[in-house]
Amino acid sequence: MAAETTTLVCKVSNTKEKGWITPEYHFRYTDGKIDALVLDPLTAYVNDGEPSQAKLVANNDRRATFDWVVDTVSGSGQTVRMVYSATYKKTNDKFKVVARPRDYKNSFSRSGTCERR
Repeated sequence: MAAETTTLVCKVSNTKEKGWITPEYHFRYTDGKIDALVLDPLTAYVNDGEPSQAKLVANNDRRATFDWVVDTVSGSGQTVRMVYSATYKKTNDKFKVVARPRDYKNSFSRSGTCERR
């Protein structure tokens, strides 16, 4: 049996277009593999429109969890490495994304829903 490739389109509520958490995330992953792709407006900006590599750190009947890193510059000109984690709950299509600046204790998070395509 061939491994299934899944594309998720996840929409986040109550976020700013230019913030660390963006309004929409696209994920593509294949069952049985740990590599995945993620694309959102920040990643597209940093990577000239290309997706970033992500790790599929959990994939079971209940959830899929992705981790990835984005190196960018803040609005004040400071270099920032943002560490992201996102979880898609397969049972109810709920989604949560968390962004943490490396070497800092604060974090940003938002929730939303995903559609499988």
